[in-house]
Amino acid sequence: FGNFDASNDYISYYAGTLINGTKPFYLYYEYSIEDETSCTGPKQVRKLVLPEPTYSFSSEDTPEALVRNSGSTNSSGYVTMYIESNISGSWEWVSTQINDTQTQTKREVNESLDLTQIWNTNPWNTDSKDSGYYRLVTLLTDPDGNILTNQDSSQIINYTVFYVDIQAPVWNNLGVNDTNPKPEDWVKFYCNWSDNGVLDSWIFQWNISGNFENASFGTFTSNPDWSNTSLQIPSSQEAHTIAYRFIANDTEGSQNITDVYTLYVQDITPPTVSNTQVSPDFIHRNETVNITATVTDNVDVNTSWSMIGIPGNGYENLTMEGNVDLYNLTYKSQKTGIYNVTVYANDSYNNIGHGTTQFWTVYGWADIHWISPQDGEYPIRSVLTLVCQVLDSNTSEAIQNYPVTFWKDGNQLGTNTTNSTGYATYTWDTTGESEGEHILNCTIQDNSSLFYNASINNANTNITILVPSFQVIQLKHENQHECGINEYESGDTIDWVNVTINNTGGAEALWVNVSLNVLDSSLSQTSWFSTQVKQCGNLSAGETCEVEFSSEDIPTNTVSGNYTWNVTIYWQGGGSPPDWNRSVNFTIHNLPSNFSSSINPDKINQNQSSVYNITIYNPWLGNLTKVNITINCPSENMTCVCLGTSQGYCELGNITPLSVKTASFNISTNSSTEPADYPINATVNYTNPGLEERVWEEQQTQMLRVRGPTNLSVNITLYPETVTRGSLIQLRGYVNNTGALTTNVWLNWTLPNAWSNYSGNLNVYNETLCSLCLLWNNITVNVSMDSSLGENSITLVSESSEQSADWDTKTIYVYANTTLSDLQFNPPNPNRNETVWIQAKLVLDNSTPVSGEPVGFYINNTLLGTNTTDSQGYVNLETRIPYNLSLGRTTITAEYSGSSEIYTNPFSVFRYIVIKDTILISDITVQPNHTGYGMGINISANVTSFNSLDSVKANISNEYQSFLINLLPDNGLYKGSFNSTWDLGNHSVVIIANNTGGYQTKSSPQNQVVGETGTFTLTNTMENGYWETIQLNHCYENPIVIAGPLLHNNDESLIIRVSNITSCNFTLTMQWANQTVNSQSYTPSP
Repeated sequence: FGNFDASNDYISYYAGTLINGTKPFYLYYEYSIEDETSCTGPKQVRKLVLPEPTYSFSSEDTPEALVRNSGSTNSSGYVTMYIESNISGSWEWVSTQINDTQTQTKREVNESLDLTQIWNTNPWNTDSKDSGYYRLVTLLTDPDGNILTNQDSSQIINYTVFYVDIQAPVWNNLGVNDTNPKPEDWVKFYCNWSDNGVLDSWIFQWNISGNFENASFGTFTSNPDWSNTSLQIPSSQEAHTIAYRFIANDTEGSQNITDVYTLYVQDITPPTVSNTQVSPDFIHRNETVNITATVTDNVDVNTSWSMIGIPGNGYENLTMEGNVDLYNLTYKSQKTGIYNVTVYANDSYNNIGHGTTQFWTVYGWADIHWISPQDGEYPIRSVLTLVCQVLDSNTSEAIQNYPVTFWKDGNQLGTNTTNSTGYATYTWDTTGESEGEHILNCTIQDNSSLFYNASINNANTNITILVPSFQVIQLKHENQHECGINEYESGDTIDWVNVTINNTGGAEALWVNVSLNVLDSSLSQTSWFSTQVKQCGNLSAGETCEVEFSSEDIPTNTVSGNYTWNVTIYWQGGGSPPDWNRSVNFTIHNLPSNFSSSINPDKINQNQSSVYNITIYNPWLGNLTKVNITINCPSENMTCVCLGTSQGYCELGNITPLSVKTASFNISTNSSTEPADYPINATVNYTNPGLEERVWEEQQTQMLRVRGPTNLSVNITLYPETVTRGSLIQLRGYVNNTGALTTNVWLNWTLPNAWSNYSGNLNVYNETLCSLCLLWNNITVNVSMDSSLGENSITLVSESSEQSADWDTKTIYVYANTTLSDLQFNPPNPNRNETVWIQAKLVLDNSTPVSGEPVGFYINNTLLGTNTTDSQGYVNLETRIPYNLSLGRTTITAEYSGSSEIYTNPFSVFRYIVIKDTILISDITVQPNHTGYGMGINISANVTSFNSLDSVKANISNEYQSFLINLLPDNGLYKGSFNSTWDLGNHSVVIIANNTGGYQTKSSPQNQVVGETGTFTLTNTMENGYWETIQLNHCYENPIVIAGPLLHNNDESLIIRVSNITSCNFTLTMQWANQTVNSQSYTPSP
């Protein structure tokens, strides 16, 4: 067997548990505050083995009630555990809780046996037992209930004595020093206690988490005594009710718990305002927004309101309506601008909370209205003030500082802002504007700065810009005016041409000039009528100008046809200059081209005759008068007379329009007439309808072939009239034996120098040529490069032993090929309106330079100009690229038309160039044109360029010095002012423009006059003493006249300065101060 022992070191058990040991212990009955009223019987027991223990409120210890086996062998037994009381003075059985002999439960005791587990299977409940001493008896028995013994014969039994006390401490005066504290305040909790015995300890509990928990404890020092504790209210208990109580124990182990008291912790947290929203956040005036917010409180919400910030008008507080936690307010916004709202709320403790500030924007509607100018017509260079007004759509109030954009034909002119009356203005200088209708409009846009949306955002008007425009209302020339015919002929002189133009536009034109030249039927300028330019100055609307152009001679080789007077009118100051007029045509006749002739027969023998006829066709619409024709009689052995007369001339008289007359001459030969080829031509004399006498000599040559008596007849049947040297030609001819058989007949070709037969024989022979038989000689001829140019004659001659020779002669014109080489163009890629230099070299086929010949230069079939070659064959042309020429890659062509005079063939050559844009300077104004010392002048010009403009300057120069000022862009023009007008006399203004392409253009000079001076003597010729008047030569703007000093009776006056003169040409009247004439005193006139 082993030794039984119990060990307890302040071990805590549930009530009814058997503890066996030698040290004090406590038994607690666990319960909740909710179960307190149903609890019966003792709530605490205490074993009185040792002197009274002290309370400790540590956590419950783990039970350790054991039967220890201190022997060397294991043992077993049956456990019996029961309660006895000693209330009557002796121990009496109360209750058996464990009886293993009844259940036949055998316990194995090795090192120890855990009694706690056994007891807790059926613990004892004190219920409502009387106070007194009790004990727990524990036995280890055999199956029959006999108590087992240890080796020392002592029974294995143990007694644990404890006292049951049922009179607990009594409490009163439970309370706190603050029944409504704030979170984190310190609050003193107290309660008074008394006991029938000795008060031992106390515990303070409160419920701040859902269950009571120990918050403080202490011991009593007297009876009665107070349990006091001061605790800080947790912040988590804000707006909560805290339940609290005290628990007191006496030294007998009796315990009492006070009633549950409460205190209420104040609410110090304001309501939470969240999710403040304004919808919509953008509206227009007089529309509403809905303001919502979520408002919560840890207790309750008393009131919620919106504090609304009104633009420029302070704040307004409005109560919101709530539904559960959602509060809302509908608000009508009557001002424009940015509103703000902050939602506030308070609770029953008047804690005030607020949410974030929200904003919404209120716009007004803006309307723009066109004010002026109204629809109508305005001359170019008018300066118009464009006026528009911006008003509020709802209130019709003017809106200040509203940006207004002004437009013309969809292009922005500029911007301005409205004034306090809502008006915005823009000054538009119409200089440089195109003719016709223009849409002027002003626009506004939504403006976030002013809080306006544009309702009517566009207002407009239509105006018509009147510009200068010209018509040729009359073109008179010599023959038309003096003879009533619109015709000339080659060789005539056009003595004069008058052109009258009219400014049919609606505005004044500046610096008008008229140029005149003549165009041929292909509308190319003729070389014989050089371009003449005449000035008209400035012409007001409706004003006319007549200019006269000087005489020009029509060359005799001018071809007949229709020609055009090409009138070009240039001006400045608007419109679309230049204006071309090509509506007036006239006719030039080349009379020799209207002559025809014949000779019949053209081959005769000696003593025979032939008739030469020359026919004159009159292409004029007037009569040719005094028509007289003579012919040359080529040999003294011939007679040439007009048929039907014995005169050597024919008088044809008048030839009516579009009719013909023929003069016939009989030409007779004799036996002395030398056989040969004789040229017969005529001299034509007449007076044309333009009253010019004309003589055309050696006209209509015919060849008369005179032969001796022969039967041989030679004819050339094939030959070219023209040939290019260096080529082959075919020649064919024959001889016809018109008589009896002829012997030893030769047929021989005679060729010009440097011609040779390429094939065939120059000479062919026939021993006997039968009657009416033909002998042919056909050859191929090489016209070599050494051949002379122009007229060359070939002859085919036949002769025989029996017959005289006969021959036939033909004229062949030899031409040379030409080449245009070395075509130069500088700059190679010019700008429009830029001056260019073109060069080419014209040479013959043998590289000989061709001089004095015209070469034309074309761009895309547009004639740039024509010039003649020099002695080296070079032709140069300096000209200007047309401003309206298409941009990009194109061709420049040099074209030579050939010549029938020097017998050259045509040729052309081209190369590619690129046309770029240029700088165009137009509409230059210098105002005023006359000014005085120190007075400013304003300069403006319309400058355009394909490339961006780099700079525009004005060079103002006079005979003393020059100035260079910048012109800056302003409303489509470049403008600047010049104020250094201290040099007397003429000033020249030249506009200089540069673009980013590196190109510079200068305008022609514009003249401006500063002041005028002169020396004159004033004589006192009138009795009243007034001096004579002085007339100024020019008009001035803001003129100041300085005169003096004046010399009178050897007295010299001061210099007189007269200002505030209001007229242009005015009279200055002066007199000597304080002069007395005839006892009459005179003072200076105003």
